[in-house]
Amino acid sequence: LDIREILEKVLDSIFDLLVRIERGSIILLDPESGDYTEVISRLKEVADPQEVPYCREIVDRVVREGKALIVSDSHGDEKNDLPETLRLSNIRSVLCMPLIGRSKVLGAIYVDSVTRPFGFRDEDLSLLKSVTGPLAMAIGNARTASRRQGRRP
Repeated sequence: LDIREILEKVLDSIFDLLVRIERGSIILLDPESGDYTEVISRLKEVADPQEVPYCREIVDRVVREGKALIVSDSHGDEKNDLPETLRLSNIRSVLCMPLIGRSKVLGAIYVDSVTRPFGFRDEDLSLLKSVTGPLAMAIGNARTASRRQGRRP
């Protein structure tokens, strides 16, 4: 399968399993530049096509730190280290996991809810953790195969 097809299938499965999410994205990094190169997104409901399907500040932080981040209620959270974008975009709860393969961050899985505070549970975090390892391996393998064939993944 093409890596984009794999990402779409994984995102569809995440939506099937985590019924409380309203938006989800899988974001990949370019291995050389570190820029975001591939974003696969899905929305539970039709939304404004201009709307960014994820909070960039949250993804940047997860990619930089290489560890998961859960925001239970951005409107009620007293932490000052949350980006103001969450409140301005009306995002209530967020779960974001890094995709780590061969000790390198390859991207992130991001899901959120704009209507539900406390939208994620510990088992949701466990589920995404179980997905990220094999997915990161598939991404790495696809990139290796593409390089061998002389094309971009």
